[in-house]
Amino acid sequence: MMNALQAGRRVVTLSGWAMALVAAVWAAGATSPTAHWMSFRGTPQQTGVATTTLSAQPRLLWRYDAKSKIEGAVAVYGDAAYVGTSGGSLLALRVVDGRPKWRFLAAGGISATPCITNSSVFVGDETGVFYAVDRSTGKLRWKFKTQDNIVSSANCGPGYTPTYVLFGSYDNHLYKLDARTGRELWSFESGAQVHCSPCVVGDCVVIAGCDGFVRIISLKSGKQVAAVELGGNLGASPACAGGTVYAAGMDGPVAAVRVSDGKLMWKVTPSEQGSYYASPAVTGTHLLLASRDNTLVSLKAGTGVLQWRFDTRGGNDSSPAVVGNRVFFGSGDGSLYGVDLAAGTRVWQYRTGSIGGGVSAAYQRLFVGTDAGLVYCFG
Repeated sequence: MMNALQAGRRVVTLSGWAMALVAAVWAAGATSPTAHWMSFRGTPQQTGVATTTLSAQPRLLWRYDAKSKIEGAVAVYGDAAYVGTSGGSLLALRVVDGRPKWRFLAAGGISATPCITNSSVFVGDETGVFYAVDRSTGKLRWKFKTQDNIVSSANCGPGYTPTYVLFGSYDNHLYKLDARTGRELWSFESGAQVHCSPCVVGDCVVIAGCDGFVRIISLKSGKQVAAVELGGNLGASPACAGGTVYAAGMDGPVAAVRVSDGKLMWKVTPSEQGSYYASPAVTGTHLLLASRDNTLVSLKAGTGVLQWRFDTRGGNDSSPAVVGNRVFFGSGDGSLYGVDLAAGTRVWQYRTGSIGGGVSAAYQRLFVGTDAGLVYCFG
C-alpha cells in the first residue's frame, strides 16, 4: 500500500512513459457512451452501479488537494472530473492527471455532487443558489435562487442534452427548471427539507424526505401520484431498479416501494443501531447500504433479507459504488474499501483519510474525495 504522499500536494505517481500509457488507455475507454458517471449516483435511477471495469488491485494514479472538505461525490464526463468543496469551489480536473482545467466560485459551500451534461454543470450551494456553469469554460450560464440551503444533488434529462433539471432545497421544495434558461417549470412542496437527490423513474420523480415520506411525483405536472410514510428522517437519496424504489432512514428502517402504485413491498431494520445517511446502491440481487453503525450490509433486493455484513472501524456516510463483482465505499475510519459482492469479504483497501462523500467509477478509474479536501483517482 502506497503511503509516501505528502499532505497538501497533488502527486502524479507514475513516470512519464507510464502516464502516457494511462492517457491512451483512458482515451480509449472514454469513447464508450456508457463509461462515465455524470451525477451523484451515476444514473438518473441512482443505482450506484458503474458500467466501466476496474483492475483487480487499483493503483493510485493521482491525488489533488482541493484545500477544503469534499462532502459530495466526483462526477466524471469526457476529459474532466467535477467536484464541489465546502469552501464554495466547483472544480474541473483533468481525468488523465488531475490537473485543474477551471474553477468556479459559488456564493456558499457546495455539499452536493455536480450533475454534468454535454454543455453544462449543474450544482447548488448552501446559500440556496442553484447554478448552471458552462462545462468547457467554467463560466456562469444562469442561476436560480431558492429560500434555503441546497444540499440535494441535481438530476436531469432526458439524455446528454437535457431539457429539465431537478433538485431539492431546504425550503421544503423540489424544483424542476428549464435546463437551458433556468426558468421554473414547477415546484413541489414537501412536508420538510428536501435533502436527497431526486430519482427519475420513467415519467415520475421520487424523493425520500426529511418528513419520513417516500413521495412519487409526476415528472410532467409536479403533482404527487403516491406517498408512503416510513417514519423518521430520510436523508439518503432513493435508488430504483426493476420498477422498485429503495429508501433508507436515519433511524434505521429500509424499505422497498413499487413505483407504479406506491405499494410498500417490504420494510426491515437490518440493525438496531443502523443509521443511513449514505445512499444505497442496488443491483438485480443486492441492496447495499453503508451505515453509521460501522457496517456495510447487503440485503436481498427482492425481500430485504440480510445477505452479509462487513465491519469497519468507523461510521460510514460514503455512498457505495458497484463495479463488476465488487462494491467500493469510503469510511470514517480513514479507508477506502473494496468488498466482494457475493461473499462480503474485503478484497482491497487504501488509506485515504476520513471519507464522507460518495464513490464514483468511470473510464476504468475510481474517484473519491475526502474530509481533508483531497481528490483521489485510482486505476
